Amino acid sequence: MVSLGVVVILLTLSSALFSEKSSAVLGTRSAGYGFAALSGILGGAFSAPSVAIVTYFYTSDSSRMRAKSNVQFFFASISLAILLTHLIGGTVNRTAVLRALPFVPVIFLFTRLGALLSRRLPVRLFRLLTDASLVALGAYLVVAHV
Repeated sequence: MVSLGVVVILLTLSSALFSEKSSAVLGTRSAGYGFAALSGILGGAFSAPSVAIVTYFYTSDSSRMRAKSNVQFFFASISLAILLTHLIGGTVNRTAVLRALPFVPVIFLFTRLGALLSRRLPVRLFRLLTDASLVALGAYLVVAHV
């Protein structure tokens, strides 16, 4: 978890502080392969491929709306694959469902909040808010697991 926190912080700061330079470097095909590998490693180790993929999609596409669409499609596809794997593997049981159920409204609430904020706030302010939240999340992961 500490290494995941460090990765979150480094990718966020890299994207935030060096946006033009990082867009040029991170938008290349070889960076795409690197982010795919990093996403696979993070997904396998922590069930959290999102940090690398979001960074890649947002730096490799000049259209924010297309990047958002690609991220949503990616996560919908991955979530469906994960759900099917758990269903086929038999790891979905009553205990797991009951433990996860209270968080479903929270997911919908924050998804809606993020969508509203992304439309209402200026892009620069929304990005600053997102980057600050990601750095705080990364710091929490590091501090909570040291």
